[in-house]
Amino acid sequence: MSVTYEGAARKLVAAPEDFFRNLQTAMPGDTISDSFQLSNTTATSAEFFFHTETPGNLTDEELDLLKQFKLTIIQNGKTLYDGDLQAASLNQEISLGTLETGKNSRVQFTLQLPAELKNAYAKRESMVNWIFRVQLHREKAASYNFHYTYTWMQM
Repeated sequence: MSVTYEGAARKLVAAPEDFFRNLQTAMPGDTISDSFQLSNTTATSAEFFFHTETPGNLTDEELDLLKQFKLTIIQNGKTLYDGDLQAASLNQEISLGTLETGKNSRVQFTLQLPAELKNAYAKRESMVNWIFRVQLHREKAASYNFHYTYTWMQM
C-alpha cells in the first residue's frame, strides 16, 4: 500500500504511515480498524470526500474477493458507509464532512472478513483504489490516493 498526496492534501490529512498495513495478513473472521485525522489548516473551510475505484481489468474472482470485505466508515460516531468493498455506491463520493479553519475530525475505517470464508479464497489477491479528495471553499480541489492490494494467506 502506498499513500500519495497531491496539492494541499498533505497539510489537511494525517494518515499514519502504517495505515491498514496489517491487512495483508487478515484471515476469515478478522476485523481490522484504523483511523486518521482530518485537519483544516487552511484559511477557508474545506470539505473532505472519499470514494473507491476498482481497476477495470480485475477478474471475476478478484471482484468477488472485494465483495467479501465489509467496510464501515465512522466519523465522530456517525456511520457514513456500511457495505462491501465492491459496491457501486462506493464509486460515488461520500462526504466526510466540512471543517472550518482550525477544526479537526477523526475518521475510522473498519474492514471485516466473514468467518465463514473457506479455502476457496486462500491466496487470492485483488486491488481497489481508495481516493480522498479535499475541496477548499472557493479554491481548486486537492486530492490524494490510497492504493491497497489485498493478499490472502492460506487458511
